[in-house]
Amino acid sequence: MKIDRLTVVNIDRLYKNNAKSNIEEKEVSKKGDRIEISEDAKRIRSMNEDNNQYMNRDIEAIKKAINNGTYKVDSKELAESMKDFMKGTDI
Repeated sequence: MKIDRLTVVNIDRLYKNNAKSNIEEKEVSKKGDRIEISEDAKRIRSMNEDNNQYMNRDIEAIKKAINNGTYKVDSKELAESMKDFMKGTDI
Protein backbone atom coordinates (compact mmCIF):
# COMPACT_ATOMS: atom_id res chain seq x y z
CA MET A 1 0.00 0.00 0.00
CA LYS A 2 1.38 3.34 -1.03
CA ILE A 3 0.71 6.33 1.21
CA ASP A 4 1.58 9.66 -0.30
CA ARG A 5 1.34 13.20 1.04
CA LEU A 6 -2.07 13.82 -0.59
CA THR A 7 -3.60 10.83 1.21
CA VAL A 8 -2.24 12.00 4.56
CA VAL A 9 -3.55 15.53 3.99
CA ASN A 10 -7.02 14.19 3.09
CA ILE A 11 -7.11 11.95 6.15
CA ASP A 12 -6.04 14.85 8.35
CA ARG A 13 -8.73 17.11 6.84
CA LEU A 14 -11.44 14.46 7.35
CA TYR A 15 -10.37 13.93 10.95
CA LYS A 16 -10.45 17.68 11.72
CA ASN A 17 -13.86 18.13 10.05
CA ASN A 18 -15.27 15.19 11.97
CA ALA A 19 -13.90 16.48 15.28
CA LYS A 20 -15.30 19.96 14.56
CA SER A 21 -18.77 18.61 13.74
CA ASN A 22 -18.78 16.53 16.94
CA ILE A 23 -18.02 19.64 19.00
CA GLU A 24 -20.78 21.59 17.25
CA GLU A 25 -23.29 18.79 17.88
CA LYS A 26 -22.44 18.76 21.59
CA GLU A 27 -22.88 22.53 21.84
CA VAL A 28 -26.27 22.37 20.12
CA SER A 29 -27.49 19.57 22.38
CA LYS A 30 -26.47 21.51 25.51
CA LYS A 31 -28.65 24.42 24.50
CA GLY A 32 -31.67 22.28 23.63
CA ASP A 33 -32.06 20.22 26.80
CA ARG A 34 -34.68 21.25 29.34
CA ILE A 35 -36.27 19.52 32.30
CA GLU A 36 -39.76 20.27 33.54
CA ILE A 37 -41.36 18.69 36.60
CA SER A 38 -45.09 18.06 36.33
CA GLU A 39 -47.57 19.19 38.98
CA ASP A 40 -48.27 15.53 39.84
CA ALA A 41 -44.56 14.92 40.44
CA LYS A 42 -44.37 18.01 42.65
CA ARG A 43 -47.37 16.76 44.66
CA ILE A 44 -45.81 13.31 45.04
CA ARG A 45 -42.52 14.85 46.19
CA SER A 46 -44.37 16.96 48.76
CA MET A 47 -46.28 13.92 50.06
CA ASN A 48 -43.02 11.98 50.29
CA GLU A 49 -41.40 14.78 52.31
CA ASP A 50 -44.40 14.84 54.67
CA ASN A 51 -44.21 11.06 55.02
CA ASN A 52 -40.50 11.28 55.84
CA GLN A 53 -41.24 13.77 58.63
CA TYR A 54 -43.74 11.36 60.19
CA MET A 55 -41.36 8.44 59.81
CA ASN A 56 -38.53 10.40 61.43
CA ARG A 57 -40.82 11.33 64.32
CA ASP A 58 -41.80 7.67 64.78
CA ILE A 59 -38.17 6.53 64.58
CA GLU A 60 -37.16 9.05 67.24
CA ALA A 61 -40.00 7.85 69.49
CA ILE A 62 -38.88 4.23 69.08
CA LYS A 63 -35.25 5.15 69.81
CA LYS A 64 -36.33 6.98 72.94
CA ALA A 65 -38.45 4.02 74.09
CA ILE A 66 -35.54 1.62 73.49
CA ASN A 67 -33.16 3.84 75.48
CA ASN A 68 -35.70 4.11 78.32
CA GLY A 69 -36.32 0.36 78.29
CA THR A 70 -40.03 0.84 77.62
CA TYR A 71 -40.12 -0.46 74.04
CA LYS A 72 -42.03 -3.72 73.83
CA VAL A 73 -42.28 -6.03 70.83
CA ASP A 74 -45.34 -8.20 70.24
CA SER A 75 -43.73 -11.56 69.55
CA LYS A 76 -46.77 -12.93 67.68
CA GLU A 77 -46.89 -9.89 65.39
CA LEU A 78 -43.14 -10.15 64.81
CA ALA A 79 -43.39 -13.85 63.96
CA GLU A 80 -46.29 -13.19 61.56
CA SER A 81 -44.33 -10.42 59.83
CA MET A 82 -41.27 -12.67 59.51
CA LYS A 83 -43.40 -15.46 58.06
CA ASP A 84 -45.00 -13.11 55.51
CA PHE A 85 -41.59 -11.74 54.57
CA MET A 86 -40.18 -15.23 54.04
CA LYS A 87 -43.14 -16.09 51.82
CA GLY A 88 -42.67 -12.90 49.85
CA THR A 89 -46.04 -11.48 50.84
CA ASP A 90 -44.91 -8.80 53.27
CA ILE A 91 -48.13 -6.82 52.93
